[in-house]
Amino acid sequence: MERLNLSNILEIKNLKRSFGGVKAVDGCSFEIESGKIIAMIGPNGSGKTTVFNLISGILSVDSGKIILDGSNITDNSVEERARLGISRMYQQSRLFKNLTVKENLLLVLDQRNFNFFARSKPSTEQTEQINEILDLFELNKKINMPVKTLSFGQRRLIEIARTYLLPHKIMLLDEPVAGVTPHLRNEISKFLTKLKDEGETILIIEHDMNFVYNLVDEVVVMDAGKIIAHGNPIEIEKNQKVKEAYLGA
Repeated sequence: MERLNLSNILEIKNLKRSFGGVKAVDGCSFEIESGKIIAMIGPNGSGKTTVFNLISGILSVDSGKIILDGSNITDNSVEERARLGISRMYQQSRLFKNLTVKENLLLVLDQRNFNFFARSKPSTEQTEQINEILDLFELNKKINMPVKTLSFGQRRLIEIARTYLLPHKIMLLDEPVAGVTPHLRNEISKFLTKLKDEGETILIIEHDMNFVYNLVDEVVVMDAGKIIAHGNPIEIEKNQKVKEAYLGA
């Protein structure tokens, strides 16, 4: 089995993917070190979500490699990648709105054997896990509330919590604060910082520059399927190529 740089949780090597002659991702390469939060930014259609889909296995690569924790997973299925440690939150909500917060979290814990549908109450271990995650995200008072009664921002927090509950080595978060009120954007930033302090590695797609620059360690900027810049937020904010391609300067 191929083993590369073990200081990096994820290594993307010259990824390429085309759709009908359009190069959606064209030679994309970057690395993510363990314990860091990295943001991918760029205009709509720049290839960010396609990269996420290639990493998680929803799309196959035309060429290139995806290395997770030193092992080549380029040809692994979505399910195999999830078992190996890729946990993803999608841009569109995947919560069950008629179920409670607790039940939505239980579905994650029981997803491998569908025990959720076979028993009337969770195990002691599961109850402890759910209480811990709700403590972490300060959502204890919402535990028995149907998801449909929560605000959009609170639902995003639940989705981040679900992503966190899955066994993982890296979390992929697709626009976690899109459409979220400023107050809850600050709350989500606080909780993601807390996760980073616990050693979590997180890759996010986001358009809110204030959210990105105040949270992340590094920024990867894409345009027309290519990476045009990669650096810390201060470097990216000053980069003229980024201003021209993304910030409209």
